Amino acid sequence: MTNEPFQTNRSADEVVLRDILNEALQWWKEIKAHPKTAIGIITGTLLLFALIAWLTPRQYEAKLTFMVNEDEGSKLGGVASLLESVGFGGAANSDFNLDKIIELVHSRRVIYHSLLDSTSVKGKKDLLANHIIDIYQLHKKWKRKKPKLQNFRFTSDSLETFSLTENTALKEIYKYVEKGENWSDPLLSTSIAPEAGIMTIEINSLSQELSRGLALSIFRELSDFYIKKTIEKQLATYNELKQQVDSIAQELHRKEYELARFEDRHQNLVPKTAQLRKERLEREIFILNTMYGEAVANKEVAGFALKNTTPFVQPIDLPVLPLTAIRPSWPKTVALGLFLGSMLAAIFIIGRMKVKKALQT
Repeated sequence: MTNEPFQTNRSADEVVLRDILNEALQWWKEIKAHPKTAIGIITGTLLLFALIAWLTPRQYEAKLTFMVNEDEGSKLGGVASLLESVGFGGAANSDFNLDKIIELVHSRRVIYHSLLDSTSVKGKKDLLANHIIDIYQLHKKWKRKKPKLQNFRFTSDSLETFSLTENTALKEIYKYVEKGENWSDPLLSTSIAPEAGIMTIEINSLSQELSRGLALSIFRELSDFYIKKTIEKQLATYNELKQQVDSIAQELHRKEYELARFEDRHQNLVPKTAQLRKERLEREIFILNTMYGEAVANKEVAGFALKNTTPFVQPIDLPVLPLTAIRPSWPKTVALGLFLGSMLAAIFIIGRMKVKKALQT
């Protein structure tokens, strides 16, 4: 009795499997019975994909690889302790992060300033943002969605003084660089090789001059911004110590001049009050000399720390003209066309069979 439910379930499964196989066999027979229809749909799909591939404009790929050298910041040891004893903080270890650097590449801060850099495209020198407007005919797209921008062009590269219209246009071009048209095929892409510590900036555009110019501009902006932010604390410490050295030096020179003038006036007569004044000046000069020596030493230590914590963004391979032109792969196009064409042919023939059976019923 315990085997009856199992046998019943097994029989039901066999019936379902047999029905599925019979249905699949009927579909296969139906497809084989209409080879011309299947071949026609597959051929049409292939021709459509071939036409799309032929009409797709060629892209120019500019690849720029670089790495960041920051190997001295953690080796300061006693220098860091000495800076802490001075009271200005030690030399911080700028432990760089590859993901953070790549995020900076995609940041508005870096891309905005890059777009306002100038380069020559087909002999015409203009801002990169204006070149993108011309090459991708953004005026036509803006005419429908952003009427205020339909005739807009950038005439200034001073981002701090931009108007609302200029900021809006720059934001739209930033979206185009990051996301591309209809959120596909962005101009900018990045990648990392974590084991080697090598990062890649890649620009794909319709112009090889634009691809190269934008890749180089983004790299320069990234390098300048990253170095500036990495050494910001150490630079502030150095500048503060330098200001202190200059202030002590001025006061020391003033006191030395005052003592020399005093001695000139009292060469023969040295009353007690004059002697007291001379001793005080000499004591003040001694203290200032001591302070000056320590301040100079601290400034040199801070300068050494600043030099050793300054990262170096080192380019490895820069894009060189002429760039490689990228077009759709014909083998991939044919394979995709055959696959989708076969699927469409099967769906059409089987669907038509199902409709006929439903109408007969």
